[in-house]
Amino acid sequence: MPPDSIYWTSEQLEWMDDQVAIYSWCYEDNDLLLFWPSLFEVYFLCWPERQILLPDIPESQVLTDEQHRALSEAEDCRKFRIKTWLEYKRTLSSAWIPYLPFLTGSTDERQAVLQLEVDVDCAGKRA
Repeated sequence: MPPDSIYWTSEQLEWMDDQVAIYSWCYEDNDLLLFWPSLFEVYFLCWPERQILLPDIPESQVLTDEQHRALSEAEDCRKFRIKTWLEYKRTLSSAWIPYLPFLTGSTDERQAVLQLEVDVDCAGKRA
């Protein structure tokens, strides 16, 4: 997956991160029919695709058929990216099994420190 910064602002990422738990819950309940329209409605109210695609055209100006078609395609593409991103994050969070540290019985302090460093490094990559 490309870096998130290519498609999203930090504000959008923060908002979408907040949606992962709701998405996961709706996914598990097989209840996404109402989830998607409400999610897209809020997303496009906050970040209208028209402002990105056609920044020089005032909101009050009526779009041509070609502009309307381009805007519709851009919104469909954004919806696909949102769905893909949320599914990717859901599968990451549901596949993650937290590491529970335990003593291996070794009295060698260096081994314990090394094990701790590996666990912390893996945890850092996981986030």
